[in-house]
Amino acid sequence: MSIGNLGPPPTDDGSSALARLGTGPDRQRAVAYHQTGHAVAAWLFGFPVARVAVWVNEGEQRTGGVALTADWVGGNTRTDAEHRSVVRLAALTACGPIAEGRSGGIVSEQAIPRHFALCCGYLRKVYPEKSSTELEAEARQVWQHAEQLMVRWWPAVVAVANALLESPVVMLTVNDIHAPSHHPSDDPRTDIPYPTQLLSGDDVVRLAHGVTGITPEKTLEFLPDPTRER
Repeated sequence: MSIGNLGPPPTDDGSSALARLGTGPDRQRAVAYHQTGHAVAAWLFGFPVARVAVWVNEGEQRTGGVALTADWVGGNTRTDAEHRSVVRLAALTACGPIAEGRSGGIVSEQAIPRHFALCCGYLRKVYPEKSSTELEAEARQVWQHAEQLMVRWWPAVVAVANALLESPVVMLTVNDIHAPSHHPSDDPRTDIPYPTQLLSGDDVVRLAHGVTGITPEKTLEFLPDPTRER
């Protein structure tokens, strides 16, 4: 799924795509691949993964998430290491809808623009002086790197996604799933237990490494190495 084919803004909220997917195995598989794309990218970029999960919310729509144990970067970045970390977060964000599309799932019409906007938000921390047009160009470059990453390491995504889909169902709250990457939400819905399938970060590492035989450091040539332009 190429970011270069965004086209005009969507005319609905993506509900038509969700209706086609429904809430059954097709939707479950699409969400599993989406979240696994994020999780495998996080592993490749050196972010410690706590867990990856798929669950059914109160609206009976399957959703999912990835919890990282690394701190999220806030504010404008100052060091080259922080720049690289934020660029990797931007690429990690792109890998979700890319993996979902490669799996054969119907990606919501809102998913790609929403994730692209998130990529731009991360890159704004690295390039606060750039115009919106320049920032979008940087985001498209990062998205292309993410596409290459998913193509190259697709067997790892398949292995982790299949294991996630085969994992037993447990009852967990959204706060449980996302800890420790997020502070607990005050929204009471985040403390409602939902039927959940999940893998631990150790599972992600074991499966991805078992398929690829590589360590994350060997994948970083895919990413830009930004420095502040002054």
